[in-house]
Amino acid sequence: MKKLYQDIARKIAGNKDLLDSLIETGRLPMKEIGKEIEIHRKKLERGRIYIIAMVLAIRSGLSYLDMCRGEG
Repeated sequence: MKKLYQDIARKIAGNKDLLDSLIETGRLPMKEIGKEIEIHRKKLERGRIYIIAMVLAIRSGLSYLDMCRGEG
């Protein structure tokens, strides 16, 4: 499941519209993500916090390992 959430986070970080919406509202743009990626809404809701954290890590240039160690 983490792999799926990481893929979603990469797609959000690479899509300017989705990223802008996330930054402006502080929430995942569920409908827009659903249009871009075929995923059930409930799965998005379950991984919401993880996905947002991964998007922020990707934007700041941290690797997953750095995040786990608390570095950065």
